Amino acid sequence: MPPVIVSNVMLDLVEIFAAATSWQIDEVEQRTLRPLADGSVREVITAAEPGYPVVPRHRTFTFDYGDLESERDRIRLILSAPGRHTLILWLAEHLAWVGDGVRREFLLPNGWQQASDLTAAPTTSSIDTRTTLRHASPTGAPIPATTVDAATYAAGDPPSGEAWALERSSQIKVGDVPGAGAYLYGTVYPVYSVLRVPGAERKHDGPLADPYVLRLQE
Repeated sequence: MPPVIVSNVMLDLVEIFAAATSWQIDEVEQRTLRPLADGSVREVITAAEPGYPVVPRHRTFTFDYGDLESERDRIRLILSAPGRHTLILWLAEHLAWVGDGVRREFLLPNGWQQASDLTAAPTTSSIDTRTTLRHASPTGAPIPATTVDAATYAAGDPPSGEAWALERSSQIKVGDVPGAGAYLYGTVYPVYSVLRVPGAERKHDGPLADPYVLRLQE
């Protein structure tokens, strides 16, 4: 698993994960059924919308806080307001887009933004949290995306060998257009956009124990 600073997990920009006992992420690829010539069907990955990563995925996040009463109360207060909510794990996500020989703008999935656009990265970490792109090969030269404002983003294109990320947005633009069928690889530290899974937040086990299980879903 890539580096993650668990003491800095944030829900709606409030640090909630000071001493968690466990957590997990479950990924589900979006799939559909494709009819075949012989009348049978085959399950295939759902085709991505233009500009989005080629493998659409949604995630469910499950956190177990044990007996951290103060954390439970704070989280319940945050979630008492209507969602969607923001979740920051400072965890690297790895994506791939496919070029068509024309497109130079690509989109992060599921309404993601760059975490560093909303809050500072943990000072205890040496992780570079900028979005980093690589052309054609996952071992290609890294291209860190420079975060720019809306006026700069709209005014033109990045120079060759560079990339821009529109601040507080899902949009990314590259200076060099990927060829048709060529992949653009990316590493992103995202802000997830999540909703609480109803009914999953409390689990009672005896008169003295009240473990708190929080489940959030993209």
